[in-house]
Amino acid sequence: MLKRQDACLLLGVVAVILGGALFFNFSGNEPLWVEWLLGPLVVAVGLVVAIVGVALRCYAADQAAATTSSGAVAKPIH
Repeated sequence: MLKRQDACLLLGVVAVILGGALFFNFSGNEPLWVEWLLGPLVVAVGLVVAIVGVALRCYAADQAAATTSSGAVAKPIH
C-alpha cells in the first residue's frame, strides 16, 4: 500500500515524464502551445511535487525514529 509520501513522489515522477513527453513531442499531433507552454509547466510542477515527496519521506523517517514504542513523541534536547 502506498503511503502519502510515496504517492506524492510517484505522482511527481509521472508528471515529469508526461511533461517531458509533451515537450519533446513524442506523439506529434498536439498543438504548438501544448508543447511549448504546457510541457515545461507540467515538468516544473512535477519537480516540485517530487521534491516535496522526498522531503516528506525524509521527515517521516525522522518522525518515526523520534517516536517511542508507547507512541509518545520524544522531546528534543536544546
